[in-house]
Amino acid sequence: MTSVKAPTGKWDWNLNTLVILLGFGGGLIAWGGDMGDRLDKRVTAVEATIRQIDTHELRISSVEKQAAEAATSMRAVESTLNALAPTCGLRARCCSGSRPASATARSCGADRLAGALK
Repeated sequence: MTSVKAPTGKWDWNLNTLVILLGFGGGLIAWGGDMGDRLDKRVTAVEATIRQIDTHELRISSVEKQAAEAATSMRAVESTLNALAPTCGLRARCCSGSRPASATARSCGADRLAGALK
């Protein structure tokens, strides 16, 4: 059996090889340089988003604080009304049944409040 030698390619440094290698290297350099610009844009966008989130968090915390204060005020008003309801003396008169049930329920509280504020 005869053995066949593998063909050996001849390597030449010609103009075509140099142009291909330089083009490939230039492409890599341009891609790397563009990467820095894209990274800067991304970092800037992330920083802007973080500032927006911080602003929204401040607004939300302010609204939550106002809501808590309003709830506290409403509880104080409710406890005051509950404390005044048995002593105002208007319940027997306004809730006696002379009005329809829905009107009585709405107006009785208003009558008690008006009497308590006099």
